[in-house]
Amino acid sequence: MRSIVAGTIGVIATIFVWWLLVASGTVDDRILPGPFQLVSRAMTLDGGEVALHLGTSLQRVIAGGLVGGILGLIFGILIGWNDRLRAVLNLPLELLRPIPPLAWIPLAIIWFGTGNGSKVFVIGLGCFFVMLTNTEKGIRELNRALIRQGRSYGLSGFSLIRHVVFPGIRPEIMVGASISTSLAFASLVAAEILGADAGLGYLLMRGRMDGDFAIMFIAIGLIAGLAYVVDLLARKLIVPHRDAYDL
Repeated sequence: MRSIVAGTIGVIATIFVWWLLVASGTVDDRILPGPFQLVSRAMTLDGGEVALHLGTSLQRVIAGGLVGGILGLIFGILIGWNDRLRAVLNLPLELLRPIPPLAWIPLAIIWFGTGNGSKVFVIGLGCFFVMLTNTEKGIRELNRALIRQGRSYGLSGFSLIRHVVFPGIRPEIMVGASISTSLAFASLVAAEILGADAGLGYLLMRGRMDGDFAIMFIAIGLIAGLAYVVDLLARKLIVPHRDAYDL
């Protein structure tokens, strides 16, 4: 409760300072519109159009995040669990891992066009490596005594992973999910700016082309709000349960 109050105070203080800078003329409102100007501009927008851009971006983030996250989780478990597989795949993965997802955007557009495919590919690729790295790290640092205990209860294979390994690496998965969310939205916006006809990144780019700073800040606000909600939901889905280690 205290953290919620502190966070609310922080948001209110930020908005007040923002309003004060614009109202006092310290900052030109043509470059940084005030909060009340943004609200007024938002009221003039077509709700259906905003919903279209919001929904399009959300679909792309969810699709790319799920595909990349699930594949990263699976490969992370396999590589962390199997030393031989790690020896075979380590070099190719280490060569690909440092490449930023944004570097793949031009190729993704050539391969998949400017539709959803290119965005899902870029988002999924970034989420894949984040989840892969965190999952593999969690597997390698997992207390082996838990695995031995699980085996003593007759668990093996998938049942051992489900009841012992997965609960044991949930903290690493949560970190991976949080980082993946931020990376997913960064990749999404960049991909939509470079080639799209809908989405929040497209709305941001359209505001720049029209010289409409209010639209640009509204798009940024929608991106921030959507990213926060998605990150919150992702964390809720991976919250450790009290009976996580019940065998």
